[in-house]
Amino acid sequence: KASRVISKLQSINPDIKIHSVICELSCLDSINKAIRSIRKIGLQLHLVFLNAGITSSREEKTDKGISSVFFVNHIAQQALLMGIQHQLADQSRIVIQSSVAHKFAREPRLYTEYMNIQEKVASSVYADSKCANICLAYTAGKYLTQKQGRQIMSYAVHPGYLVTNINRDMFMQPLYQSLLDSLCGRVTPLMLRLGYHLGVVQPSVEHAAHPAIVAALAENPSFFTGPSGYFELYGPPMPAKIYHDISTECAQILWEQTEQCIAELHG
Repeated sequence: KASRVISKLQSINPDIKIHSVICELSCLDSINKAIRSIRKIGLQLHLVFLNAGITSSREEKTDKGISSVFFVNHIAQQALLMGIQHQLADQSRIVIQSSVAHKFAREPRLYTEYMNIQEKVASSVYADSKCANICLAYTAGKYLTQKQGRQIMSYAVHPGYLVTNINRDMFMQPLYQSLLDSLCGRVTPLMLRLGYHLGVVQPSVEHAAHPAIVAALAENPSFFTGPSGYFELYGPPMPAKIYHDISTECAQILWEQTEQCIAELHG
């Protein structure tokens, strides 16, 4: 995939120079290897877009015994960001992809349970990880500006509703299965189908990318950007609503707890 994108960009501009670094965000060793590669390239980074996300079974764990969903969607992205912080240029931007699903999240103070090896993971783990993305955006710019001594800004975005590789399996399952899931409290597959057939969906990947482009390039973007349509599921970008009271204090606590978790995993 990376090679195809590089070829296309170079056909548009033959003078462009592109470095591709592959990283498996469910593996801390792979993250560390990617960080070393980025440092070795030696470029200053003016924009970092953290876009990784998975919705695998909540029972799935990393090789360290931590929830794969929360690790990939939040912990790994903070680890990568901390590892490349010295490459961030003055006036650089960090854009973090959240989701409208964050409205179903629990309070951020509960997320420390994902950083411990345990038997069970909450059914809201994906929503919690997307709320953690907003917390990360809330803190990253302030923390790194203070630590690096240069202005670094961070923003959160969400793309609205689009059928992608993340949710396609749920969307494609038989209707009767979606109905059975809803009776058992798992309403997401049914909502995906209904939303798609009612037309409350982004018409293309390009439309879903607009909030991220605004956050990356607009002169004064809002902290959180998403679609302007019904329930923020589709439409042109506009300032989005944050459904949880994310204070500076709780975001800072989550940053510090995540940083401690990363250090312990390294140890």
